[in-house]
Amino acid sequence: MHAPLYRQALVHGWHVATTHKSLWIFGLFAAFLGQMGVLDIVVHTVLAKQQFPWYPLVFDIRELWTVVQTGLSSWVTDTSSLLWVLWIGLFFIAMKCGALFLGVLSQGVLIGAQSEVGKTVRKKQLHIGRAWHRALDHVWPLFFLYIIKRAIILLVTGMVGFALYTVIQEGTLAQEILFIFLFLLSVLVGLFVSFFAMYAAGYIVQEKYSFRDSCEAAWQMCKTHWLVSLEVGFLLLLVNCVAAFLGVIGVIFFAAQTAAIWAGALVLGSVLFQQIGFWFTTFLFILYIVFLGSFLSVYTTSVWMFVFQKMHTKGIVSRVLHFLGHRPKV
Repeated sequence: MHAPLYRQALVHGWHVATTHKSLWIFGLFAAFLGQMGVLDIVVHTVLAKQQFPWYPLVFDIRELWTVVQTGLSSWVTDTSSLLWVLWIGLFFIAMKCGALFLGVLSQGVLIGAQSEVGKTVRKKQLHIGRAWHRALDHVWPLFFLYIIKRAIILLVTGMVGFALYTVIQEGTLAQEILFIFLFLLSVLVGLFVSFFAMYAAGYIVQEKYSFRDSCEAAWQMCKTHWLVSLEVGFLLLLVNCVAAFLGVIGVIFFAAQTAAIWAGALVLGSVLFQQIGFWFTTFLFILYIVFLGSFLSVYTTSVWMFVFQKMHTKGIVSRVLHFLGHRPKV
């Protein structure tokens, strides 16, 4: 097993994201799938207070059905309105499934493109076609893998949210301890599920394993390199925090621009100037967020696939074990 290669992995991710800009469009769609399960858990926990009215209904099916009927009755008054509601519902479901399909396919392209990166060391042009066909051939296993990942994360976040609900409602010491325990456990589960899904996707796309074989191989890789996975996950979590900070900086910057345009419109007395300036700054802000999300998605996927290949072919020793004197076998 080889010594930790984290610096090489981070440099590799930066090289791929900055050199092969054709991957950014796929990074944009892949960003819809999220980055790491732990971020989903933290976000859902922060927003759990808005979902509190629904938690008591989970264990009262009759009351839940009554709420659903009441909500539908305000929308459905006759047959035509029922058909309209069904049409809108099917439209949004189709849009959601289409976005998920594009996201999964784009994630597969990013994973498949890593095999092409080594062939383009001296060329800046990446052969996207091969990566596209490789991802298209394995899109359904990747889709099922994502569904399983989301289902586990939603189940865990629901448990954490309900624990937070009971703490706020009653607030006993035992419940607070239970909430902290469940939150920490859910963070570990979110990290592990993210590692497992990324490794399984690597086996599916790059190694052309079947769905079952990829899951078994990913499980073995997680068991063998669980500490390495945690260390890489922590590094990429820091990268996500930096990206979030840049996003906040962008919000402040564009808000300041909007305020300056509004002040200029007041001085000039021009409503048209204010409207044009507002839409222009909004357009620039959307472009900024799109670029940030696309770049981050390409970068993190490239880092994970670099580490995955090293684990699969040579093995990696944990940085912690390496620091404590555990020398890799040559």
